[in-house]
Amino acid sequence: MNRVISRLGPPLLTVVFILLLLSVPSMLYRTSEHLRLNLSAPISLLQQLIQDVGQGHLFEYTAGKTEHNLLKVLPEAITISGLFILASGVISIAISLLLSLFLPGRSRLAREITGFLSIVPDFILVLFLQIGVVLVGRLIGTSVVRIAWINSSRPALILPLISLSILGTLYLSRVGEEEVKRIKSEGFIQFARSRGIPEKKIISRHILPGILVAFKMDLLKTLSIIIGNLFIVEHLFNIPGITRFMFRYVFIADQDYFSFDTPLVTQVNVGLISLFAVIALFLLVYWILRGFLQLSLRRLQA
Repeated sequence: MNRVISRLGPPLLTVVFILLLLSVPSMLYRTSEHLRLNLSAPISLLQQLIQDVGQGHLFEYTAGKTEHNLLKVLPEAITISGLFILASGVISIAISLLLSLFLPGRSRLAREITGFLSIVPDFILVLFLQIGVVLVGRLIGTSVVRIAWINSSRPALILPLISLSILGTLYLSRVGEEEVKRIKSEGFIQFARSRGIPEKKIISRHILPGILVAFKMDLLKTLSIIIGNLFIVEHLFNIPGITRFMFRYVFIADQDYFSFDTPLVTQVNVGLISLFAVIALFLLVYWILRGFLQLSLRRLQA
């Protein structure tokens, strides 16, 4: 019995948490006179979900006045988001590794710049990048990179990847820098240098594996930062990924939400499936990058 509870408990708790999360906008809605609180919203969403499953409408959603099939649109959206997450993770690891190895003692100015960038809100950073690209394009008379996703044949790639990677890179570079300092202060490093062992060999045999281990330990937090940015980046760059799809179709209203006595309508199946897709992407990219780091460690230690 305990084994069954331990296996079914986390998925069920995840479903309950997602339902509570999705019900928050439906619990609070404004009338012409005052704000109303609908405490039965979570129960209503659960009933709606059970009804959708029973009637075979779990993978159907409404866009405007038209019904569509989730199975036709989700694969492309999930693929786009997954590739952005994976590419951003690889970029963050690669740049942080180079910074940790070759710029371990960065100047005070560099530290202040990275510290400032780490506290700038994501949407402000995205807007600055877009404005900067527009200004540069006007100065040189041609477009440098796209500031928004137009269609599959004219995607925006460079700016979204920069926006997704920069905070993860800043975080991992600090982790790598601290690890380099720690390893270099160890006695065996001083002993190896006193024996005349080349610096390149010390780096490849001791410092580089230590950095990779530190990156592997902090990979979950790095990907959490990237996933958190993904919600903003996909919306601001008009990227047809899973998070933009979720925000566009989970909550719908036929009237002005803030002016009429009409609660926000929640397509609970869209929210549930989309959030599970985001969790699945997170775990998939995590194990891919963790496997890559583990393989690199084994090759260095062979």
